[in-house]
Amino acid sequence: MEEPTFLLEGVEYNYEDGTPGLQGVSLGIERGKKVAFLGPNGAGKSTLFLHLNGILRPFRGRIFFQGKEVRYARKELARLRTKVGIVFQNPDRQVVIGHVWEDVSFGPMNLGLSPPEVEGRVEEALKVTGLWDLRDKAVHLLSYGQKKRVALAGILAMRPEVMILDEPTASLDPGQVHSLLELLECLHRQGIQIVLSTHDVDFAYAWADWVVIMHAGRVLAEGLPKEVFSDTDILKRASLTKPVLWRVWEQLNRAGVYVGGPPRTVEELSIHVARAATDGRASCGS
Repeated sequence: MEEPTFLLEGVEYNYEDGTPGLQGVSLGIERGKKVAFLGPNGAGKSTLFLHLNGILRPFRGRIFFQGKEVRYARKELARLRTKVGIVFQNPDRQVVIGHVWEDVSFGPMNLGLSPPEVEGRVEEALKVTGLWDLRDKAVHLLSYGQKKRVALAGILAMRPEVMILDEPTASLDPGQVHSLLELLECLHRQGIQIVLSTHDVDFAYAWADWVVIMHAGRVLAEGLPKEVFSDTDILKRASLTKPVLWRVWEQLNRAGVYVGGPPRTVEELSIHVARAATDGRASCGS
């Protein structure tokens, strides 16, 4: 069996005031999987993410990346962070330099790359994130959604193997969420593994291959989306609701309009409903 991207064994962490942040978290993240972490504020999602690229160090337990235990010497952390990039929930924590091009080039320049290599990476990252036309714009004049894309481009320019996004859909309108989903799919096709946290159960249900639900610094459940979202008790403990598509499916299923498992997308739901309607008309005419 292939080594997981991340393996956590009994990871514990306390905040400065002694409040537990992570409580015995044991978890594996398979390579190539699109993974969504869900849970209420204070569940430990952000704290866990800060452990995955060495910003925080566990009080107890061990973390492995690609089969090797994470070490905290400066050189080893620098090597880890070239492979594992994190995009914070608040882009103002990450986007700090005057103009878009300058900000995105900051990371590659610190890798000691040649100017042509830096330029190529920045250009590629800006085009992938749809920011090319804004490359000379001052960061402070950007919208919140645009700043999020600049933060994302800055990590992409480092060419990581894994991207960790903390609440990427927060404060975005539906159109921006749709654009983000398309971008994440594009990055996934390019071979970049995406791990993210979100409060948006609809987004997680439609997008993720694997879902992890956290509460009070512990993992409550993990599994395929259709498995996790079928557990009403777990969702209630984590203050989460079932996805809208799931609730619509339940009503249609009870009415006998939709036969089969819950759909993951609106398109899938539409196909099934249209098929049921067609079958119904055929039955009436027979």
